[in-house]
Amino acid sequence: MTRRVDVLVVGAGPAGSTAARYAAQGGAKTLIIEKKRDVGVPVVCGEYLPHLQELQAMLPQEPRLEELFTIPDATIARRLPRIDLVSPMGERYRLDFQGLSVERILFDRHLAIQALDAGAELMVDTEFKDIRGHTVTTTRGDIEARAIIACDGPISHVALRAGMERPTDLYPCVAYEVAGDYGDTVELWFGSVAPGGYAWVIPKRESCNIGLGVAPGTAPEGLRQLLSDFIAKTARQNLGVFFTSGVVPMGGPVPRTVQGPVMLAGDAAGHVMATNGGGIPTAMMCGRIAGQVAAQHTRDGTPLTEYERRWRESLGPLLQYCIQTKKLADFAFKSDIALELAMRVMGISEIIAHKIRRDGLMGRAIKGAPLTGIQGFV
Repeated sequence: MTRRVDVLVVGAGPAGSTAARYAAQGGAKTLIIEKKRDVGVPVVCGEYLPHLQELQAMLPQEPRLEELFTIPDATIARRLPRIDLVSPMGERYRLDFQGLSVERILFDRHLAIQALDAGAELMVDTEFKDIRGHTVTTTRGDIEARAIIACDGPISHVALRAGMERPTDLYPCVAYEVAGDYGDTVELWFGSVAPGGYAWVIPKRESCNIGLGVAPGTAPEGLRQLLSDFIAKTARQNLGVFFTSGVVPMGGPVPRTVQGPVMLAGDAAGHVMATNGGGIPTAMMCGRIAGQVAAQHTRDGTPLTEYERRWRESLGPLLQYCIQTKKLADFAFKSDIALELAMRVMGISEIIAHKIRRDGLMGRAIKGAPLTGIQGFV
């Protein structure tokens, strides 16, 4: 027997739960399916988020960010007021930047609860299998929906079965959560510690996320060996809590995020800042737009292509800027010497520009995007 809903969301991550929340708030009968038995498990993330005030500064044209990014204290692991950029030779460039680490399991469940409170329904342990027109086949039967929002990650099976392009330039990432107190400064390490990418140290309450991501094909010795070497360099005590791995799409948004009844959002659409791999805020902002358009589509016939127009107008300039910055940075990433020189030359100007912008004396290049390269990494 086929079940019928207005909006079907595939995936209960930040994009999916946010999309479901706004679709349900708009009056649509909304269902989320999640292949995992427990939302948010396992964690595949560095668990870092910019503070609301930083997002408002980066995206001043984006409305009502506070309703997305007012984070409950119970989900916050530690507030992090600064970032150290560490060059291949160990030179540090400090930036004042308000952020926080979160407990992703609790954060993802918070977002799912928001969707349920808005009226959406959640089916866990339910895997997407196929799509034919408006009908999705799952491991628990067929579901027919007027709008289908695919939030099933960078290797999106919905996009594949719907004949849509999937994100490219997938960077492999590995990380350990390590026990201990690491203060309140995020560290981003560049150079041969993580060829073509960067390594990170993100403090939490009584532990720290230590990990790295590299450009595809640049680590013949293996990511686990690179991570072991980096942990030996940075960890205060080698007490691993758990290991995680995944891929991050760094090639920018896919050419088309709407086809027939299907919309792609979050990692499935390539909604990731290519300069740093950050995708939670962009996923949630695009998820909100997808949910709103889906509800309007079921209520008054608004074309689903309106989603494409709105998210590109809102976030397109920032995501495109990140792609351009990454292309420039890739030249410097070819060797530690070139990267060291680039960071020394750009680091000074970046810190000055960062402070000037904070005092309101300099406008942004495009709709709130960072001015030059290194700032894009945070």
